[in-house]
Amino acid sequence: MCKRRLLFWFNGNWNFGLINEAFNVQEATAILSIPRNHLPVTDCVIWHFESSGFYTVKSGYWQAICLLGMGQASGSNGVSVLWTKIWQLNIPGKVRQFLWRGANNWLPTFSNLCNRGIHVASLCPFCLKGPETAIHALWNCDKLSNCRHTVGNIMHVPPYTGMDIYEFLLNCLDSLSVADFGKLIVCLWRIWYRRNIFVNEKTTLPD
Repeated sequence: MCKRRLLFWFNGNWNFGLINEAFNVQEATAILSIPRNHLPVTDCVIWHFESSGFYTVKSGYWQAICLLGMGQASGSNGVSVLWTKIWQLNIPGKVRQFLWRGANNWLPTFSNLCNRGIHVASLCPFCLKGPETAIHALWNCDKLSNCRHTVGNIMHVPPYTGMDIYEFLLNCLDSLSVADFGKLIVCLWRIWYRRNIFVNEKTTLPD
């Protein structure tokens, strides 16, 4: 065994020789793939399911519900019904995780980033007419009118206004079949993916 402080030099770089000598090839490759932080700060543990970065029993409980697919937790306002329906959907795991983050208002929209003290403009990057909240980014933005019209007509999704994304999902849950609800969620995931490509790569994908 080797001490942790010997694994990297005083300049912060990995000690390649010692790591390759002390660990097998697979372990050494995994260790050396970890980027080193050269800033003079101390590492700390962050719980990214809370905006504060601190773990709470409540957030841990609901994350466990999501990962285990239980969805039967006690609660009001249709919480257990919504999560039960989510875990019945035949959708990829990444889409289910997106839905979980969206319903809890954890998507990194510009409005959420501003609320958490990050200095960015809160305006929607597409329409530039209002703050980019989750419901705006995924459904209410004027630039989504074609997609909203097509999807809304096919699945008869009413035009919900004045709601947050969680209330929107609950209303869709009451209005749509399980199959159509699943299609809507995949559509919302595609909208969010398209938004991220536009923001990060300055590329506009087709609707």
